[in-house]
Amino acid sequence: PSNAALVQRAAALCETYERPVASPAQAREILGLRAAV
Repeated sequence: PSNAALVQRAAALCETYERPVASPAQAREILGLRAAV
């Protein structure tokens, strides 16, 4: 699947389980990644 399809699936799961979708900054923090340059 494409990245867009994976993002749509993840967002649908968040909605199903009544969880917020992480912002790009939150996702980087959760995954331990550096900020994009």
